[in-house]
Amino acid sequence: MVKPTTRSPLKKEDIVLRDIGDETVLYNPQTKAIHVLNKTSSMVWESCDGKHSLEMIEKKIRDKFEVSSAQDVKEDIIESLNKFSELGLINQ
Repeated sequence: MVKPTTRSPLKKEDIVLRDIGDETVLYNPQTKAIHVLNKTSSMVWESCDGKHSLEMIEKKIRDKFEVSSAQDVKEDIIESLNKFSELGLINQ
């Protein structure tokens, strides 16, 4: 489970990324699994560099997609990060 205020997620180095149209495809060579990301999840993935906090990722998404402050973007980001972690795509 992602700790929202203390975590700067870091993607695993061996994950292979390909952009296909509006989607990003990730391949995990350890599990031989393929994962397809939408635009928002792709932006979360790109931000998993160990330098972006949850708040920084949230701001980046709000700015890019012009999301109103009333929308709860943080929960969606946490959900994506938890899924990435569950699938072995990011380091704990």
